[in-house]
Amino acid sequence: MKLAAIPVATLLLAFASMTIAGGDGKKDLAKMQGAWVHEGEPLITVIKDGSMKTGEKGKEPVVVSKIKLNETKSPKWIDAELDGGATWAGIYKFEGDNLIIAFGAEDKRPKEFTPKNAGLQGYLVLKKK
Repeated sequence: MKLAAIPVATLLLAFASMTIAGGDGKKDLAKMQGAWVHEGEPLITVIKDGSMKTGEKGKEPVVVSKIKLNETKSPKWIDAELDGGATWAGIYKFEGDNLIIAFGAEDKRPKEFTPKNAGLQGYLVLKKK
């Protein structure tokens, strides 16, 4: 019975450290808050309180979604649940002042950041406004 208690305690400790390390996505979500300009496009994305809205500056957003992050994955995961019900599975990273997001097509999460990958739904390079 004592042998079984050791692995359970180890798992609990591992889970606790994952949560403390930002497994809930709150640390990166805080870094994402605000307005972002799209590189090479006249679009703006605003991230606030777990929602992401993208559209042309001064107009109604054309894409509205709720986002969930998983900071424990490598690369880090982002899931965007669109207002229409579809979910885009993606990956993200911070690179200097930029936030880079790659969304996979057909709900398949990309494994790497390759802008010209034909299997991508979208590849965003965002700069904090």
